[in-house]
Amino acid sequence: MPRKKRITILISSIVLVILIISLTFVVVYNNTDMFKSDKTLLIKYIMKNTENIENVVGALENNQYKEKLNENKYTNNTIIKINHIENIGTSLENTNSTINQLYLSLEGKVDKNSNYNYQDIKILNNDKEPQMSIEYIKNNNTYGVRFSDLFNQYILVDNKNLKELYENSGKEQEVLTNIPDSIDLENNIFDKLSFTKEEKDIIEEKYRNILEKEFENQNITKQKNQIITVNEQKLVTNAYTIKLTKEKLNNIFLKILEEVKQDEVILSKFEDIGNILNSYYAIIGESNQTNLKDKFIEDIEKKIDEINRTNIGQDETSIIVYENNRSTVRTTIKYTDYEVNIDSIGSQGNLYTQFKIEKFKQKQTNTITLVEQNNNLNIDIEQNNEDKVKKINFARETQMNENDNFQKIEMKYEDGTDKIEANIEQNVKLVNELSNLPKIQENNSVKLNDLDKERLQPLMQRIKTSLNEKINEKFTSKGMEDFNKILNVLGIRKEGQTIESTGITETERNRYNSQFEMLQGNEITSENIIRAIDATRNNINGIEIVSNTKLKIKIDRNNSNEEVTSQLVGFIEQDKGRKYNVGVEYNQNGLVQYIVLEIVTVQN
Repeated sequence: MPRKKRITILISSIVLVILIISLTFVVVYNNTDMFKSDKTLLIKYIMKNTENIENVVGALENNQYKEKLNENKYTNNTIIKINHIENIGTSLENTNSTINQLYLSLEGKVDKNSNYNYQDIKILNNDKEPQMSIEYIKNNNTYGVRFSDLFNQYILVDNKNLKELYENSGKEQEVLTNIPDSIDLENNIFDKLSFTKEEKDIIEEKYRNILEKEFENQNITKQKNQIITVNEQKLVTNAYTIKLTKEKLNNIFLKILEEVKQDEVILSKFEDIGNILNSYYAIIGESNQTNLKDKFIEDIEKKIDEINRTNIGQDETSIIVYENNRSTVRTTIKYTDYEVNIDSIGSQGNLYTQFKIEKFKQKQTNTITLVEQNNNLNIDIEQNNEDKVKKINFARETQMNENDNFQKIEMKYEDGTDKIEANIEQNVKLVNELSNLPKIQENNSVKLNDLDKERLQPLMQRIKTSLNEKINEKFTSKGMEDFNKILNVLGIRKEGQTIESTGITETERNRYNSQFEMLQGNEITSENIIRAIDATRNNINGIEIVSNTKLKIKIDRNNSNEEVTSQLVGFIEQDKGRKYNVGVEYNQNGLVQYIVLEIVTVQN
């Protein structure tokens, strides 16, 4: 073989060997932890917690079950039962809550591809006697209800021009400002929590860069063969530890918080979730809506301010990340006042995740444990104070067959005094065709969007009156009292607040309203205003300043605020020469909600 050719072959062979070695190095580097520094690995396994969070969101969504229902026509039969036990484990244990004597039944037909959903909803007692019936129907973008034991017609609303509809119905201006023209009723919060691959890549790169820069010149240690126990499994791990002073750790927090505050990927999620929540508020005419995105930014700014004011000290915080089989199985944060542990093993479908924080000074431990196995999900939340333990459990069982599907959800709350249980059982049968579908027709419905103010408001008042009388007939005031007890125990309502039964007769409404309506008039003197305040002080709950000359006194049937009343009297007494025009405004149930005062003259 000529010498030149032998040299060419030799060079080619060397290049091929180098190429193979290089490719091998790239593969090994990307798919193993060989050749990577301890700092790189620490950051890598800290960032792996984002995958663990994604697995948790996936477990909550139950996508396989949802997709099956979205892609098929089906009938459903659902039973919902709530039980409340007071003074558990004592001689005063009480199981006689009105709520315990009732349950909710839903029988429906659904075809999501055709945007059709019909549900026959009944409230029944334990003897299966119907107490109230409601039919719900959705056809494309039209939604309707029929109180079948009160009216023959569906009350329909097109999901468009809602602001105009609410204005014609007589809603207060403060409610109207938050009403959108249409409401996104199909999306849920879990849908908005998910990130696309591109979004995840952007987030990971951004915050990995921050950590890499901040961890420079920091001492990071690696300990091999560290045995830890996660969900009763012993795991052999590599542990990566970094110790940071309070000042250094806070500086990292500040940089991350400053970045989060302007991170459009993350902020957009809060904006989307806020829009969904505000849509729900809008449906019930709730005016106290909140911009969740702005609130999130505001909370971050408060935290930044708090850190800046207290960012002194050399106390050390240890961050330890435990890796097993190239997955983060535990992240531990240790400080003098607290310790946080985040455990996670498995993947979506078979997953164990636990978040635990111990606050040593407060002697308090909070734990959230999530276990998903074979489409079944169990979540335990426990708050253990020195003197009280609160436990919340959520269990979801899903069985999917070719046509017959079953889902059972159990929710329990217990705090040592009260126990509240909610059980939902849903049987779903997939079908090729749905038969005997109730339909919306001109002769069985009235569409509220088509009515002007003169026709809409009397109709709405007639519906409210009939519904109130029906509720009064079937449900006693004790029923609403028992329902409010549940809300107070769960912290949904503060003690003393109540959800009113809309069940109030016309006579009762008129009697209640008359005590405020008789105050109306023009150029009423300050002395008479003070006398009116004194006469209604048991219902005065707040003050809203509308302008320099106008304010609204908020009226509540069940609550009063003596401090507010005293402030109001003090304001009136500042200038007894003033005169006022007085009017009233009503809430959606036709009850006086505000007394409106407007200054019209000031004597010199």
